[in-house]
Amino acid sequence: MSSGVLDSHHEKMKSKSIEMKAKWDAMTDEEKEAIYEKQREQARLAEEEYLKKQKARQERYAKFVLDPQKAKDRSGKATKSN
Repeated sequence: MSSGVLDSHHEKMKSKSIEMKAKWDAMTDEEKEAIYEKQREQARLAEEEYLKKQKARQERYAKFVLDPQKAKDRSGKATKSN
């Protein structure tokens, strides 16, 4: 990229940052707290979703990897062929 394009992008990002700071500074404490609360709620929901996916992965692993190994163990066959 040319220097002019980078400089233009940098200036655009800098002015956007200044604009957002001005908006933030103009907000009341209640508005800021509402934003923080919304962020906390989003984080909580994201964590719940992550934990659900993690549990589903563990259940699939148990079903397709561990259970077949247990079945082999009970039948007297070795679980590892390598």
